[in-house]
Amino acid sequence: MGDFNCNLLNPADNRNLVDSYSYRPLHSIPTRVTSHCTSLLDVIFTNSLCLNFTSGVIVDDISDHFPVFILANLDVAASKGGSTYFKRDLNHHSLKLLRSTIQNESWTDVLQSSDVDSAFDCFHNIFLNHLNNYLPWVAYTKRSTHQTSKNWITPAILNSCKTKNRLHKKFLRSRSIINLNEYKRFRNRLTSVIRQAKKSYFSNLFSNSTQDTKSMRRSINTLLYGRGNNYILEKINHHGSSVLNPLNVSNIFNDYFIDIGPATQAKIPPSCSSYKFYLPNAVVDSLFISQATHEEVLNIIFSLKNSPPPRFDGIPTIIVKHIAYSLCTPLTHLFNLSLEKGIVPSSLKIARVVPVYKSGDKDSVNN
Repeated sequence: MGDFNCNLLNPADNRNLVDSYSYRPLHSIPTRVTSHCTSLLDVIFTNSLCLNFTSGVIVDDISDHFPVFILANLDVAASKGGSTYFKRDLNHHSLKLLRSTIQNESWTDVLQSSDVDSAFDCFHNIFLNHLNNYLPWVAYTKRSTHQTSKNWITPAILNSCKTKNRLHKKFLRSRSIINLNEYKRFRNRLTSVIRQAKKSYFSNLFSNSTQDTKSMRRSINTLLYGRGNNYILEKINHHGSSVLNPLNVSNIFNDYFIDIGPATQAKIPPSCSSYKFYLPNAVVDSLFISQATHEEVLNIIFSLKNSPPPRFDGIPTIIVKHIAYSLCTPLTHLFNLSLEKGIVPSSLKIARVVPVYKSGDKDSVNN
């Protein structure tokens, strides 16, 4: 498959060479058309008699040669298209039933517990059971849609691209010099418009980020490396051996990040000065934290953003806001118990750590 520089519309000795090895072309449509000639230079050959092929030529002006394609039935399980994701089935009736059930919940085991972990786990389990009962997870299919990553391509530019393609096809049908010149003039104007739109887009992007270094850095990284790093870590090199098991790979990264702190600290020379040199006076005032009230808890809940993704347990913030008054009593008790004991529930001590590749060997945890 490719540009063989042999015009099959006018075969010569090279056609005999192809035939001698039982190869045959899969299409006979010209792949290069000018105002004075046509040629078939981009060819797909095959010598298979078993597989079913569908091939053709895509009439497009992305280059002076038309793209060619082939579809082959290789008995490979085809994807149904789109990706599956799960989302809670939110509806007004179910939310009303959930709120009614939470209102009638006594929370006795939570309110009578003096152990932070036990109280929180009890509250969490009761809440999740009711939530899964009335608002279960439902599978949805996200259909892939054509979205351009070039934000400067406006709907008007897209329409102009369609007009350019129509002019190109008009020329191919007529092979007229007049239609060719009309197509080239429109194409050149469109190219200038796209370049100016791209220039204006990045000019506005960076001018709006002059006071925000984080936003500026994100914009530069997007420009240099694209929208994100889609590299999927499938293996890691550990002590000369390739580790493929995802759980073992995760544990290797975990051990690496645990040990990197003490290892770095050991390389730092000890200080000759005492902390009292830069902290001369002790603070005589004490810190007092008063108990949380229902009003404070409600204000915090309603100030939360409704942005996805949900928490680690799949509880959307919008649901918590909907039943905030019913959850206020147990939550206030949990907050005050945590402040009193000086303990954060163990179930909340989790984090999602994503190693980001920097440079060098991708199979090394150091990179």
